[in-house]
Amino acid sequence: QEAELFQVNDLVDALPYYDWYGVGREDGKVRGEMTAVLVRRSAFEILERQTLWLSETPQVVSKGWDAMLNRTLSMVKLRSKATGRTVHFLNTHFDHRGDKARQESARLIMRTIQSEVGSDPVILTGDLNLRDNHPAYMQLATALQDTRTTSKTPPSGGNITFNGFGRGLQNGNTIDFIFASAGQTVRSHAVITDLYEGLYPSDHFPVVATIVID
Repeated sequence: QEAELFQVNDLVDALPYYDWYGVGREDGKVRGEMTAVLVRRSAFEILERQTLWLSETPQVVSKGWDAMLNRTLSMVKLRSKATGRTVHFLNTHFDHRGDKARQESARLIMRTIQSEVGSDPVILTGDLNLRDNHPAYMQLATALQDTRTTSKTPPSGGNITFNGFGRGLQNGNTIDFIFASAGQTVRSHAVITDLYEGLYPSDHFPVVATIVID
């Protein structure tokens, strides 16, 4: 959720079998962080793609409500090459300061899903900069399932997703989520806490869910 173009390019160079989509939040092109989405080319075809800004004017580059920074929602409509089934994958990053912005961002995402997705399955991933007792989380969780709580196998990896490169470890500090629409089977959920030569690869731990698109 915080990838700049040079970082995406490094990832895509290392993962040549993935397509990707994302735009910079500062100009709608290449400047600033992206809520980028990478898609395995052998599994899915990208049918549609768009970015919305989490603001009162989502169609244009903008900052919303009491947010400190521009924030975006990346949306891709995918078609499974194995089954022909379509699924909508959304990736977002809520503001870290604006509480109203976080609540309004959740409302905007739910309105967008209701108006644009129809009956297709939905997966929403995001650094929400809030915990699961926040009203914005509640708005999302009333319509979508939090894969951590609906996993068929017990979630693994603990309850911390933000680590601050090891300097911000706080019990219960889960602020990164994977949601799925009702009816999808969640096989597993994990927070990956591996270190590499004692180093944290990010200030957030990766979150992984296995979801069966029914």
